Amino acid sequence: MKKRVGFGPTQGNRNQRMASVMKRELSVLLMNHFDFVGVHITNVLLTPDCRFARVYVRQGFDVGESKEDTAESPQVQKLVKSLNAELPKFRAHLGKTMNVRYVPELKVDYDHGQENAERVEAILAKIRSGEVVSEENDSSD
Repeated sequence: MKKRVGFGPTQGNRNQRMASVMKRELSVLLMNHFDFVGVHITNVLLTPDCRFARVYVRQGFDVGESKEDTAESPQVQKLVKSLNAELPKFRAHLGKTMNVRYVPELKVDYDHGQENAERVEAILAKIRSGEVVSEENDSSD
């Protein structure tokens, strides 16, 4: 049987617990010690060996993000870049608060979940209205 490597839905119980603790600790850290107002950690995914973690963030609409802000917008890219610059401090905090031998390497990415959901809803609305939907017409990827 081939061993799966990478991020994904096959996380075990330990990985899920660890990801949950990391998400909670990082959220508290962002709210209390950094000037990232309105930034929400939506998900944390760990590799099966718990050596690497991908932290997905989203900026709340109540802080000035408009519907047009996507992962490609300069404001979002600046947010992800500044969060990635603070990763050593985040890791140090996790090392102090979590009872683990090794704190995973972190990487921050923008969460595309809302955009993907809106795209699917638009496609479903077209299907309901009787329009023909094809992959060639939908070039938003």
